Amino acid sequence: MGTPTWPTDEVLLDALASWLPGQRWYPAKDASGAGTAARVVSLLDLTDPESPALVRDALIRVPSSEGTVLVQVPLVVAEVTEDEAARDVPGAIAPLPGGAVLCDGPHHPAFLRAWTHLAVSQGTGAGLAPLDPSRCRVLRGEQSNTSVLIPRRDGAEPGPDGILKVFRVVSAGANPEIEVPVALVRTGWTHVPQPLGWVECTWFEDGADQQGHLGVVAAFVAGAHDGFELACFKAREGSSFADLAADLGRTVAQMHRALAEAFPPADERDGPTRAAALADALRARVAWAAGEVSALQEYLPAVEQVIAEVEALPDVPLDQRVHGDFHLGQCLHSDAGWFVLDFEGEPLRTLEARTRPDQPLRDLAGALRSVDYAAAVGNGTPEWAEEARRALQDAYVTEALAASDHPVNEATTDGVLERALLLERALYEAVYEARNRPDWLAIPLEAIRRELDTSARTGRST
Repeated sequence: MGTPTWPTDEVLLDALASWLPGQRWYPAKDASGAGTAARVVSLLDLTDPESPALVRDALIRVPSSEGTVLVQVPLVVAEVTEDEAARDVPGAIAPLPGGAVLCDGPHHPAFLRAWTHLAVSQGTGAGLAPLDPSRCRVLRGEQSNTSVLIPRRDGAEPGPDGILKVFRVVSAGANPEIEVPVALVRTGWTHVPQPLGWVECTWFEDGADQQGHLGVVAAFVAGAHDGFELACFKAREGSSFADLAADLGRTVAQMHRALAEAFPPADERDGPTRAAALADALRARVAWAAGEVSALQEYLPAVEQVIAEVEALPDVPLDQRVHGDFHLGQCLHSDAGWFVLDFEGEPLRTLEARTRPDQPLRDLAGALRSVDYAAAVGNGTPEWAEEARRALQDAYVTEALAASDHPVNEATTDGVLERALLLERALYEAVYEARNRPDWLAIPLEAIRRELDTSARTGRST
């Protein structure tokens, strides 16, 4: 067989046309003709120092119902021996003319070695030396990115393995999954996995050079359990989650304090002005959600009553950097406590919106809503969920009040703001479930009804 060659853009897009829509991370499943309408924006050449494999990182602009998005598809052109079929090659996408096969890079050691080599050459991969990219393993599960476990080399000094997260949707600008953990580690906060190395890329689009991040390797938290799976297990077994929830509440409060230190708030508006601006933002998000899911229309008058109470507050916390998409699935629990992951923010929002300063209590609302999801999936009782929610909320408030410089200390919201943010989070969840998991739509709808009923019974809304 001759030496493999890189396919033309036409051949490449044709090979990807039927493969892309089947990927969990692909954001344009609702757009027809993605293969033919897509265009290659950039092909970054990578070098595997241990083999002559053809490795390139493709940035491809694809259509979606909300415009276009830029997706990253790392690729390897691999030779196929006479004794193996193309489908047997790790990460095989499609056979190519000449007897080669096009492979999804994260599944192939040539890409992992080339990626690590590039990070080191860019000066951002100093922590990658102990890792062995040749023994990588792609992790399974529902993800908007692709995660790869990279173990340590034989004989390396004791330390953590690495987890490479390949960003499948790329935007110009600093990715918060790199920016935020790096900043938090610098403050001395130890409940975020240590970033070990990352890669950035420059591409030409819209008449100018654009720059953004392509992926990051963070330290693997050994012996850890996924927070959501752990909560579901507790609910299923009927075991209390209260102590773990309380520890999580304290961790979230500490995270907000560290974020305020790493990214000092610069909001100089007075309290009533901040409250009015927050109410306007809530109305915009509610209108967006109701436009996406018709079942939400009936709740709009009652939701507006709650937003009006937010607007009348004398003060709300300063907007600051927050997690942005906080839930139990973004956390790991080990003997060392809780670790917080995935600072990219809500996947349905733009990069600019996901990095904008926001209300810290929004993360608390996300954690409380996630307890409801664990109860629903794990068949936990309402009493199980209420105990866990109360423990989480009380621990967060106690930890916040214990620190004079905590960002929520000056707010006198009397529960109004938290209720509004819980409603907003449930409305966002309704949109997500309607798009991705219609069978789960009843979970956020029930939460909306419960929160509005609580408001009515306490006399806050009529």
